[in-house]
Amino acid sequence: MFPEEPDELKSNLEKPLQKGVNIRMLTAPVCWVDDVEVPTQEILKSLPLQIKFFPVPFIKLIVRDKKEMLIAFCKLSGNTAISETAIGIWNQYQEFVDTISGIYEFIWNTDFFQ
Repeated sequence: MFPEEPDELKSNLEKPLQKGVNIRMLTAPVCWVDDVEVPTQEILKSLPLQIKFFPVPFIKLIVRDKKEMLIAFCKLSGNTAISETAIGIWNQYQEFVDTISGIYEFIWNTDFFQ
């Protein structure tokens, strides 16, 4: 996550969480972006959602109702993401969304996450 994102995400998730929207998040406990440490676990751990922390790759993936997805990524320099290279791809192809959702479910259900 970019440095400003955890706090913005926290703020933007309040309303859907109050409405009872089921949200699950898998994120790295710490991200490095443009040589800045982003303590995602410390910022997000108080959210009332299902969240697991694991050193996942620097890729953002959002799947909405198993109908569409957004994937974003950027180049790395060592273990640091370079924000100016970030791109995002929106996808509604059901076969691809199903495949990615299945992979996410598999990862989510493994026992080596916090």
